[in-house]
Amino acid sequence: MARSARTAVTSGHAWSEEEDQELRDGVEAEISIEELAEHLELAPDVITARMNQLELVEAAE
Repeated sequence: MARSARTAVTSGHAWSEEEDQELRDGVEAEISIEELAEHLELAPDVITARMNQLELVEAAE
């Protein structure tokens, strides 16, 4: 089985290109950090840390 390319390790989680794209899509769709965390099965602080690395901005509520 081919291994996924990792784009970064954030708070102990190795992010794949696919997960990064899901995160970008979720932010663009104005999905909350809590919902993204649940969808990606990660802690909200891991989501926030990766968003900061990718310079993604959560929509104002």
